[in-house]
Amino acid sequence: MCDDHPWSLTAPWWHWPAVGTPNRNVRRLPPALQKYDTSDPVSAFVKEPQKSLLYDDQDRVQTLTLAGPVGTRASYSGGTLTPSGTRKVFLPIHKRFYLVVVELHCDSPGFPSVAREKACEVGMVIRRRQLSVGNEHSAQAVQILKTIGAATARIAEIDRRVQKRVLKKRTQKGFGASLSGNGTGLLTKSKVDVALDAAATAEREKLEGELAAARQQLLAWKSTSGATVLKEGWVASDFENVGSWQVVEEEPQGTSEVIYPLYPLIPDPRDPRHDASGKTIYFGMLPTGTREVEANGKARFDEESRYEVRCFVRRHECECPVATERNDCGGELIWSAPTETFQLAGHFDPHGSGNHPITIQMPDIPALAAAAGDAKLPVAMKFPAGSALNFSVDQEEQKGSNPSTNGFPQICYFSIPLITIIATFVLNLFLPIVVFLFQLWFLLGLKFCILPSISIAVGLDASLQAELDIQLELALELSAEIDVAVGVDLENAIAANMNLAITGDAHADFDAGGNLVLDADFGDTPGKAMADALDTTALVALDAKVTDDRTAEVESRSIVAGMVFQPRVERAEVAA
Repeated sequence: MCDDHPWSLTAPWWHWPAVGTPNRNVRRLPPALQKYDTSDPVSAFVKEPQKSLLYDDQDRVQTLTLAGPVGTRASYSGGTLTPSGTRKVFLPIHKRFYLVVVELHCDSPGFPSVAREKACEVGMVIRRRQLSVGNEHSAQAVQILKTIGAATARIAEIDRRVQKRVLKKRTQKGFGASLSGNGTGLLTKSKVDVALDAAATAEREKLEGELAAARQQLLAWKSTSGATVLKEGWVASDFENVGSWQVVEEEPQGTSEVIYPLYPLIPDPRDPRHDASGKTIYFGMLPTGTREVEANGKARFDEESRYEVRCFVRRHECECPVATERNDCGGELIWSAPTETFQLAGHFDPHGSGNHPITIQMPDIPALAAAAGDAKLPVAMKFPAGSALNFSVDQEEQKGSNPSTNGFPQICYFSIPLITIIATFVLNLFLPIVVFLFQLWFLLGLKFCILPSISIAVGLDASLQAELDIQLELALELSAEIDVAVGVDLENAIAANMNLAITGDAHADFDAGGNLVLDADFGDTPGKAMADALDTTALVALDAKVTDDRTAEVESRSIVAGMVFQPRVERAEVAA
């Protein structure tokens, strides 16, 4: 029994430090965030509370360092991701779900549990952390952060440059060995390479010193600027799903914040070894996305902000009868410590989106052709009058009318396989064009086919360029006789658009040899080889990722092989 002693909300006992741990204190541990791969984590938790997924580096927010200024080609590839110290919480679309777990004790000798009937209200709130600083100090902080970012990016560039040189020498070594049968001479560093390595090392050490000084300057700025971290809670408005973040007290005795319920973990009476036997444990689902927005339409949760959870329990006054409504007696509100700070993963997080594989069965085109006359057309598209966007290849008809703005309403019926085939065709058509035009070589590492549809063998730059030219020509070959409305064949139209993006000249075109030439009406100029306008050296660094044989990985499609559960803890280990 716990009479007038204070209460304590702490982490469940299996998250306590082991007996003998220095400075061990279990009375004020933050609530636990337990991770699961099932949309029904409650069933698994009630059966075996300790069993949850182990956190790893993928569960840390990744800090991105760009290789160049934002919006440039260099910023698209060559960037580095480094795990930070902030917890990352994935979204339900990533097949990851979280429970908040907390345990109630009486803060008296022996640290006994409090009976559940003595608590009349249990819940949790989600807080947001916001940095508050005066406008007169913000410019200095921005400048310091720019210095830190520039030094970090420069260090990453030096590391990439050294790595690229090593990769190039490896490919040259392999190429030379294949020709002469002896590539040992390429293993020896030249004097130029030694000098470059020494210069890179010296420059890197200098940048590391500047980076350390800038970080110390940032800490000093925090002390002198009076910057504070505000805790904000979500307060609902009179309108449905509309609210606002407002500054709140750390541990108020009454709150207007939106409260999420916590539920008691009731052990199976037939299992005396159940983790909740003799304990008062509460749990609740962590919301990672809602329809709630601020008055300006901004979503309540985003991937940039930092959040934390606080749990609370209200002590029931002995003289008050037990009621079903919240805060029935106005007893003391006891708050837990905040959970570790976390950020939400982005919708397209590469690690999160890989947790939920999807298989799309493509149509069997021969079977579809055989059943074309009997196929059902389940998709109906209704076009208002003048909105069908029809077109004709008859130039005389186009001069006399505009089919997109006259005519009657239409209802067009389509088969789902037809839509799928066209969508896949467009994807396969434009993927190599986008990669080639905007130099987004890293996109090739996001696709793998069995048998591979694109094969890259990295060697010398010349042979690599020739291989890419062949792949591009194959991708652009649709039909030699396909005409568009203006009578220009489709390959030339795409080439003209690519040329426009590369050279900025709308009248340039490609000749049969792949050289850039100007239209005769605007004067002839010497041809410019297409290879001169593009850079393929980024593929050398990409080789290690793209050319790996991922057949076994793709065929197995195991999404559980990497799942590791938290090791089980016995009560004797933590004296619970």
